[in-house]
Amino acid sequence: MHYTSIPFQFRGLDVHVETTGEGPSLFVIHGGPGLSSRYLTPFMLPLAESYKVIAHDQTGCGRSQPLPEGETYTMQREVDLLKELVLWAKENNPNQPVYIMGHSFGAVETMCFLKEHAALVDKVVLLTASPIAKVAEHDPLMGRLAKMDKDLKWDLIQLNKIRRKRPWTHEEQVQAVTLGLSGGLTDLALLPQLHFDYTVDMADQISTEMKAYDLQPAMNQVETPALVLAGRHDFFVVEAQEKTHKAFPNSRLEILEESGHFPFLEQPEAFTQTVRAFLGV
Repeated sequence: MHYTSIPFQFRGLDVHVETTGEGPSLFVIHGGPGLSSRYLTPFMLPLAESYKVIAHDQTGCGRSQPLPEGETYTMQREVDLLKELVLWAKENNPNQPVYIMGHSFGAVETMCFLKEHAALVDKVVLLTASPIAKVAEHDPLMGRLAKMDKDLKWDLIQLNKIRRKRPWTHEEQVQAVTLGLSGGLTDLALLPQLHFDYTVDMADQISTEMKAYDLQPAMNQVETPALVLAGRHDFFVVEAQEKTHKAFPNSRLEILEESGHFPFLEQPEAFTQTVRAFLGV
């Protein structure tokens, strides 16, 4: 089984979209901001045995076209893009449910989408989600540093010293992201299987916009069934996932005991089985 790219444009820009499988539409929203779907899609193939998996690179990320100079990346644009993709799926895969699974910061995008368009989606999976609420004075991602291997942390410190003297090259940016996210793995031997892209402009602008937010009041009003799928050893701690779970009137919380931030890699069979059990086949 392999992915097929489809032509898709949004507001005059090319968006990289690829699909595989048949059945209900399952959108897979990558994390970041600034990453791409490339680290996710290989691990979604088992789900494609039951669903039509649809993955895209957010605006300016990976293989999607960047914004023209002077324009700003925003969460609202990504929500609007996802809406158009969902409408495309309803037209091209008719009479099928629509599911959305957001990983990490992609779960925040999923919640922002639900705030405006809950009627368009049948169920959502919030996978090792970034917190449902965030204050400017606290960066929950700092928890990943405490979980990092000491040698990799040293490598990241050296990269940050370079950045004080000059901007990182693209290769150094990707290396820094990879090192930083290594703290989300229970087994560092798995790290080479994760392939990250990184778009710094998109990451910086969305991160600035989303420096502080609170989606709890909006999610209190969302009746869409939600699965909050957490890793016991994630840097986004279980208590934060419990908070997200409690915000939804119709949700359940599942914790994968041997996983960190990447359950689809760390416990692939348990991940696939849990998602299938929630979505149904």
